[in-house]
Amino acid sequence: MLMDLQPATRQQLTLDFDDTMPENRIRLMQAMDQINQRYGRGSLVLSSAGGIGAKPG
Repeated sequence: MLMDLQPATRQQLTLDFDDTMPENRIRLMQAMDQINQRYGRGSLVLSSAGGIGAKPG
């Protein structure tokens, strides 16, 4: 199995979206959902999700 294929100086961070999510993060996710409902799926995505470029179609 391939492991440790990046420099040791890089660190993979995680997003902690669990039941204790701060209120401001909840509001952010709700706002993103509303924008995507209005303008179409994928209009707004988290940068960590990748997919920079054309909207899925």
